Amino acid sequence: MVIRRGVQRLLIQSGAALLPELCLPTGRRADLVALTRKGDIWIIEVKSSIEDFRVDRKWPEYRLFCDRFYFATH
Repeated sequence: MVIRRGVQRLLIQSGAALLPELCLPTGRRADLVALTRKGDIWIIEVKSSIEDFRVDRKWPEYRLFCDRFYFATH
């Protein structure tokens, strides 16, 4: 939660519009989706730990729905 709030503040300061926990057509849920001032769609996947990152196998599916894909962590 703390990680997501920090990322949200950073993106809002840069002028992006945000949608937290957006459901994608595949049924997956993106942690954060940002629409940038340029009109690009970014998906940000929040990871609470290295172990969380290592066991997550679903994130490659998100790349089909965005212009850029990022991970956020502490």
